[in-house]
Amino acid sequence: MNAANMDAVKWLKRVVGAGCLIYIAAFLAIAVQQIRYPYELEWMEGGMADSVARVVNGQPLYTEPSLDFTPYTYTPLYFHFSAWMSRLAGPGLPSLRLTAFLGTLGCLGLLFLFGWRETRSPFYGLLSCGLFAALYRAGGAWYAVARADTWCFFFILAGILLLRGGHRRALYPLLAGLSFCLAFFCKQTALFVALPMSCYALFCLKGWRRIFFPLVLALVIPLSTILFSRLTDGWYSFYIFELPSGHHLVFFRVISFWLMDMFHPLFIAILFGGIYAALLLRARRWNDFWFLFFTAGGLIAAAWLVRIRAGSFANTVLPAHVGISLFFGLAVKWLMDAASTRSASPSAAAPCEKPLLPAVILLACLAQLFTLFYDPTVQLPTTDDRAAGDHLLRLIQRFPGDVLIPAHGYLAPLAGKPAHAQHVAYYDIERGSRTQLIAGVTNQLNQTIRSGRFDAIILDFPWHTKTLLESYEYRGDVFDNDEVFWPVTGRRVRPKSVYIRKGLEVDLSDLIPASSEGLHQ
Repeated sequence: MNAANMDAVKWLKRVVGAGCLIYIAAFLAIAVQQIRYPYELEWMEGGMADSVARVVNGQPLYTEPSLDFTPYTYTPLYFHFSAWMSRLAGPGLPSLRLTAFLGTLGCLGLLFLFGWRETRSPFYGLLSCGLFAALYRAGGAWYAVARADTWCFFFILAGILLLRGGHRRALYPLLAGLSFCLAFFCKQTALFVALPMSCYALFCLKGWRRIFFPLVLALVIPLSTILFSRLTDGWYSFYIFELPSGHHLVFFRVISFWLMDMFHPLFIAILFGGIYAALLLRARRWNDFWFLFFTAGGLIAAAWLVRIRAGSFANTVLPAHVGISLFFGLAVKWLMDAASTRSASPSAAAPCEKPLLPAVILLACLAQLFTLFYDPTVQLPTTDDRAAGDHLLRLIQRFPGDVLIPAHGYLAPLAGKPAHAQHVAYYDIERGSRTQLIAGVTNQLNQTIRSGRFDAIILDFPWHTKTLLESYEYRGDVFDNDEVFWPVTGRRVRPKSVYIRKGLEVDLSDLIPASSEGLHQ
């Protein structure tokens, strides 16, 4: 490669590295502003905050479902991490987001470490964590919302890196198994990745160390499930395994996952991964090939298996993003080395063109980053959003008694009133398979509404309308501005319609827009 081409490659490396740093900096800037926002960025965040509050107050997470509290179908570790953070930084959504943000920083650090360790070059480590940062919006803008995903991926990545070193130290596969157990205790998705990684350990590690990883998983997860189920009268296994398994398949996603979630945003990275796999096969690097196959394949398969379920959002594709990002830097390194070797070959057919191959590869990396461009301001709540939330709290406080907000139960405690079950958790019960439990939950809900227990019920969408109108009457809409208080990611819902108990006298004239008061939705 002549001096001019070498200078071009060095310049392109700087440009690609700068692109990665820009995406990382953009995410960090977004996260700092998101963390401080006191209201939901995503409509299930409030239910996560309610669960953390129960941990802080020493109340059980997995209990019989009721209108007062029904848990989400998630394992408990993130709630306990967030409870510790709440004790340090104060209660509320900012502490939960800070916890998730730290998990994302851990993921970025491990991606960089893997790329650097495998290639002996920080540039390729930066490529891996830069691609993951660039995928922020494609993955649902999930890196700093109050959800458990980032800590699940942190422990998965830690386990993968430990298992990669299993040939050097016998303790690493054991620690990798424990790390995957922690990932499972953050989110059950880790189980889908643990199976192919167990295959890698059994087939590719040597001696007794090959059984350590699957053995830890086979002991810790079943035994902990038995223990926690006994401690909770069976509710733990009901929420963690039974309810999620009942989610039906959405068949069009079986194909759309590959077309829209994978190849559309990540065609170049996937192409590079495929060429990397072919180079490993040609070089007979069997252990490296099987590590790529089981790791990236397992993470992508985990994303696919969750994405095709009803109710899934773009965040369910994140395991695939982790797998592709993990090997992106390594794949580019192998392609660059192969291109340079070809360029230096005296038998090259067109020596004036061959030195261009490394530059073409780097240009393709730049194109991959460019295709993931997004507007960061879309992910930021505005001052009008915050003012609208404050207005809603004043409305809730105006009622002397209890207020039910089914889709945003966290708002009631912010207004000094009791919390209630979040709609998604309650809906999971209603679409389950235990008919007796469903009947009991539904009857309890209908009786509570008919009893007039709540001064007001504030809805996002129609909800048990027939029963509701027996005891409540529509008073008006919460907001007069259609542009405020929407979540920046996830399902687009917000509190809308105010129903008050019939016969209740309360002056809302200064809080409910005059244009909506007295009109039925």
